[in-house]
Amino acid sequence: ALRVHHLTDGAKALSEDVLRSWIGELIAVLSPSAAQPQMASIAVAELTTAMRSCLRRPGLPLDNVMRELLPKDGPFLDDASKVMSGLHQGHMGHDGGAPAQADTVQCVVQAATGRLGVPHLGWSPCPCGHVWTKLAAFFQTCVAFREKRGDPALISDLRALLQRLQSRDMSEAEDHAVFIEVFCGVLRAARRWSAERQKELW
Repeated sequence: ALRVHHLTDGAKALSEDVLRSWIGELIAVLSPSAAQPQMASIAVAELTTAMRSCLRRPGLPLDNVMRELLPKDGPFLDDASKVMSGLHQGHMGHDGGAPAQADTVQCVVQAATGRLGVPHLGWSPCPCGHVWTKLAAFFQTCVAFREKRGDPALISDLRALLQRLQSRDMSEAEDHAVFIEVFCGVLRAARRWSAERQKELW
């Protein structure tokens, strides 16, 4: 009900205390120590919707709460990426069974190691061994929201996250899938930035 209500004219009347409890629970779910796959998937969808609403309708109670509660430091993005990597588990490599042999990320890894000529990339709307558009949308919206909020450490946080994911062993296919999701999300969020800001990101 809250998700529908904050997208309507009734959003102005939403209680910040209620919103604070709702958003706080969603943020807490994206912690490796607390995450359950089903709850993590819900939290990703709900936070993405909430941040997108704030970007489109600033100044409302939800925007105030998101600006207050969404962490401004790198550990949140790092924890979220670890939780999202877990959503890919069971869908890649030998864990995923025979269908996983055609996995897109496995193709990229094989191409990088010279075992495959041309990598094949694909997108999927649901949890699987492929890059998941829902997770890329989360990172896109999170980066856009934090940029609009003016977080000074945003670019250094993104750089550290991408470096950690990129440095993972090639056998850690889930982390490489998340790397693609983060990278695609960042590129989409940054396409409207100034030339100077984009240069700082690169």
